[in-house]
Amino acid sequence: MSKHDFENQLRGLMRRSPFEPFVVMVNDGRTIYVDEPAVAFGGGRAGFIGPDELVEFFNCENVLGFRLGNQETAR
Repeated sequence: MSKHDFENQLRGLMRRSPFEPFVVMVNDGRTIYVDEPAVAFGGGRAGFIGPDELVEFFNCENVLGFRLGNQETAR
């Protein structure tokens, strides 16, 4: 995914009001469930503090896409 598309899509998801959880689909088969607007991003990279304060990192080069959804659809 291009840096421009990555940041535009992520910005749109973060600005939804009210916030809706979303899933990040990564090219290694992982899905990252983002359940609150606690994502820092810039320069084509992003980080999210998930459950148990585990930090998940992802970047435009390995993200296949984003989709709205809950934790059950992330699996």
